[in-house]
Amino acid sequence: MKDFEATHAAKYPSSYAREPATRPEHIPQTVLIDNRSYPVYYDPTRGSYGYRDSSGWRTYEVVRDAVMLGALMQHHNYNYDGGYGAYAPGYAPGYVSHHSFLGSLVGLLCIVILVGGAIFVLRIIF
Repeated sequence: MKDFEATHAAKYPSSYAREPATRPEHIPQTVLIDNRSYPVYYDPTRGSYGYRDSSGWRTYEVVRDAVMLGALMQHHNYNYDGGYGAYAPGYAPGYVSHHSFLGSLVGLLCIVILVGGAIFVLRIIF
């Protein structure tokens, strides 16, 4: 996530000298904080988009909004490997498989027992 923030955050500002003619696509209509929805609007006195919660005015920051951040990171081909944190574009650690000889031997033994049991049952029936 830090790589994304360092590389792309400046492309998604919330502060503007004057209100844009059309709302920027990265600024949502509402933001969900602690299961409460707040409308996001442009405040000309602050020169930025934000919302007002019980603590007062909060400037909207796309890198602090999990929903928008996830969408933008996906748009820029960032990948997660579960849990917290993002990897650079195009990089996703692969699954590492640890094969064991003993596990393969046990699997083969199970197959032999099943096939042998099936042959035994068929001989009894026929």
